[in-house]
Amino acid sequence: MTSPTDSPTDSSTVLETTSAPIKRAIILVCENCGRKLVAAGGSPNPAIQLQQEMKLEIKERFGKGVVRAVSTSCLDICPQGRVAVGIANAHSDKSTANLEFFTVAPEDLAVAKDELLGRFSK
Repeated sequence: MTSPTDSPTDSSTVLETTSAPIKRAIILVCENCGRKLVAAGGSPNPAIQLQQEMKLEIKERFGKGVVRAVSTSCLDICPQGRVAVGIANAHSDKSTANLEFFTVAPEDLAVAKDELLGRFSK
């Protein structure tokens, strides 16, 4: 019989570090916000639309592996009539936050896409 002190407490025994598939940042778009807007009479899902449009433009602007846009489940922001978006910077200056969160109105998707991607230089 082993005691609790005999079991490994260092999580690195089961978690293996890997290199990041991105160099600059990952943009998280809340798919649940979009679903709520579709249920309220909107169509198509603005969160998926924003993520897909950013994904295409990211490839054109930055190439592969620099910035990535992905759909995610709830970011726990839940803005009324808007889509929640988060940016996690892979490398950040110590004077700035590593995470940023925003909300976007469905009618502002094109402008929001440009503003979000404009945060990253080539």
